[in-house]
Order: sequence, then structure tokens, then C-alpha cells
Amino acid sequence: MIATDLDGTLLRDDKTVSKRTEDVLRHCRDAGIKVVFATGRSGSATRLVPDGLFDGYAVNNGAAAMDGGEMIYKRFVPYETARPLLTACDRHGLKAGTQLDGWHYTNFDISEVWPHITEYKMVDFSTHELDGEKLYIEDCGSEETTFVEARLPQDLYLTVSRDKLGQVMHKDATKSKAVAELARHWGIAREEIVAFGDDLNDLDMLSYAGTGVAMGNALDKVKTAADDICLSNEEDGLADWLLKKLASVVGAEKKGVLICEQRDAVAGAVLSTVKSLNVRCKLVTAETGLYTEMKSGDWSHIFAAPSLFDNLQILAPRLNPETKLVLLASPGELGSHHALSAITVPVNPISVANVLNGTLIGTQKPVPAEPDGQEKIMAIEGLDVQKGLAVMGGSVEKYKYILSVFVQDAFEKAGKLKASLDGEDLTLYATHAHALKSAAGYIGAGELSEAADGLERAGKRQDMAFIEGHNAAFIEALEEMLGRISKAVK
Repeated sequence: MIATDLDGTLLRDDKTVSKRTEDVLRHCRDAGIKVVFATGRSGSATRLVPDGLFDGYAVNNGAAAMDGGEMIYKRFVPYETARPLLTACDRHGLKAGTQLDGWHYTNFDISEVWPHITEYKMVDFSTHELDGEKLYIEDCGSEETTFVEARLPQDLYLTVSRDKLGQVMHKDATKSKAVAELARHWGIAREEIVAFGDDLNDLDMLSYAGTGVAMGNALDKVKTAADDICLSNEEDGLADWLLKKLASVVGAEKKGVLICEQRDAVAGAVLSTVKSLNVRCKLVTAETGLYTEMKSGDWSHIFAAPSLFDNLQILAPRLNPETKLVLLASPGELGSHHALSAITVPVNPISVANVLNGTLIGTQKPVPAEPDGQEKIMAIEGLDVQKGLAVMGGSVEKYKYILSVFVQDAFEKAGKLKASLDGEDLTLYATHAHALKSAAGYIGAGELSEAADGLERAGKRQDMAFIEGHNAAFIEALEEMLGRISKAVK
């Protein structure tokens, strides 16, 4: 998983994401790597990034974490705790505020400081009764910091950015904890996370991640704490680091790829991509030439189109048991083939390098070989176990863990689905259906995922008749699936 700060990290100084950085992150997602951002900004930060670029995000320094439209982590400041501190700041002449659901509640005209903020109200803190995602103090220098810290309740903490914005958070509202919750939600290990940042509020996230990378423009304290340092945000440092680490092949000179592809556009793209990784390769478009090359060539990998893959899956191990067979397919073609390794087309250097390195998704850690006698997972009706295992890099242990997480989360999401339907909130219903769709697809429950997709679409178009006609059958199928999974993973 890739976790990145926004300001001074992902964003250039003009608050844009460069085309190069966007392309690299999309390539990472195409390779199956989860991409999230963690920012001190509020939920409005989503307006700063391209649509569809992130799987999830954490806002307000980790006060909330989102998987798509679903909030999976929340640590706000109760108004009973915030009120004495805000009142003290007001009496001391400090410009202070609190934030909730995109609205700012302040003791000063916020538009004079941040003209782009239009959703705010000036309030009397002594009577304010709304919880806050965070509290903040504008122009928080050393004197102001000392004042606030002396009055901080035990369950809050203060962080001050390089531009002197003081932010007071719940003690469990940190970027590291929000990122950890997103990783747990998706079954991603800590060592499989790389995080990028530049400022003091990124320190805990960089320390938590398996690899913490400081930007070239980061504060010295951040650089000292990081595992590595990349170029600055103005130089696309994040993209540059990812390309160097993820789009390179270890032992490239010892590997060779036989490409079996008859679609001209796909064949040309795959050939040029493999060559760019300095790996020996050859393209074969006719079946007769294919079998000759398989017998005579020393190929570490065979990349095969769907039309040839199934036959090769039987034949390749007989010719060279060490050769790894990889499916080249569009997302729509993946479901009809049982491949432990696959690359979606159009291809990109990161996804190809991932396969050639034999790495777990998003890491440079070798996939452990499955020892003889390792526990196998039984077949589960309605579940494409091989597809789910492929997502987990072939690890039975990791797949079983993901299945157990799915069982726990799905029971909870099913309850939320029912509650939103009882409340006739079809927009919220669509959000919960989307979460179930994504989770079911991730573990290989294709039919269940498709059914959830139909309900999600119905929720978005406010089609109560469709939902009433299909919801009960979906819940029944879900509960039956959860029962089968529970039995299999015991």
C-alpha cells in the first residue's frame, strides 16, 4: 500500500498533481497496489486530487479514515472537551476554530486568512455544542504553543505545521493509526506499506510504515526519521522513487520472457515494456512457433493471451517446471481463467516488474514458497478460491486471514444495509452495497459482488422497487456464503 501526504508531498507548490505522478499512481493501482492519502486537511481535500486516483484516504490528521464512501475510522474531539480550551484561547486573543463536516466554527473571520473557505460561522465558544474533527489555532508560534500545551486535556495533543498552523487532535487521531486501520481493513501488513511525507505531522506515519520516505523538501527532522529520501515535490519525488523501486527487475540479466500474444496492440506494448526493464524477451504470434520456442528456449516466464493460456497451463510445466506462466488479460477476461499470476492490459512497467520479481503486491519482499504439506484451503461454493489466492500472492495463510476479516466486516455491513433500508435512506444504502461489492470481489466472490453492484446502482437511482425485489435474496446468499467461509477457515 502507498500512503502519501498531500501538501508538500503529492501536490506541487501550485496545489496540483503532475501528470507524471498521476500516471505512476494509476500504474500502481493497476498492479493491485492500494493507494491512499493522509492529510491535515478536511474532506474537501478530495477536490485537489484527480478522480479515481485513490482507494481511500485519511483526513484531519487521521481523525477519520474513508474506504470510498464508507468511514471506517473516527476519532473526534467531544465538544465538552473542546469548549474549555477554545474559550481559553479566545480570552487570550488567539484566533481559534473547530471543524466538522466541512464547516468551520471560529472566533474570527476565516475568509480574511483563507479566502477560499466559504463554509464557516463565527460563534461563541462558551455555548458551542458540536464535536470537532479537529481544533486549530492560526499563527501558532512558540508563545502560543506554550499557552495551548499548558491547557491541553490528557486525551488531546497539539501539532504545529511549518506554516504555524496549530492543530489539536484526539490522541488517537493520527495519520499512522488511520493508515493502519485502512491497511487492516484490506488485510495489508505493516511491512507492505510505503509512506511519503514532508512535515512534522507526517512523522508518525513514516515511522509506522514498513518504509518511510521523506521528500527532498521535507523538514530536517523528518528526513532524519525517514528510511529514505526522494526528490522534492516540485521534482515529482514520489513518482521518481516509486518508478525506481517498483519498475525495476532484480536479476534482470538472468530472466527471459516468451510473449505469446496475437493482438498487435497488446503484443507491441508488452514487448516494449519488458525490454524497458532490461529483460530478454521474444514475441511469438503463431502456435507452431510457440511450442518450438518453449522447447528450445530458456524462459523464466511465459506471458500468454487468454486464447492460449489454458492449453499452456497444462503443457508448460511438462517442458520446464521452473517456468512461470502469466495470463495477459483485460479485467473482464480475468474471471474465466484460473491464474495464480496475471497482468491486466494495457500493461505498465510496475505491474510487469511485480510479476518478474515474484513479489507480494506493493512490496519488494519475495513471496514465500509454499512448503510441502502446507495447509490447503478447501473449495468453497460460490467463491473463486484461485482468484482470491492470486490476489494474496498465492499465500493460503494470508487468504484465510482476509476471509476471516470479510466474515466479520460483512456481518456488520449487512446490518448497516438493513438499517439504511429501514430508514429509507437509499443513498446510504448504496454506500454500504458498494462496500460489500468491493469486499466480495476482492476475495473472489464474483456472483455476490455482481448482486451487490446491482443493489448499489439501484440505490443511486433511488429505485426502491428493485431493491425490495432483490435485497432479501442478496442477504440470504450473503449469509450462506459467510457460513461456508466460516466453516472453511476454522
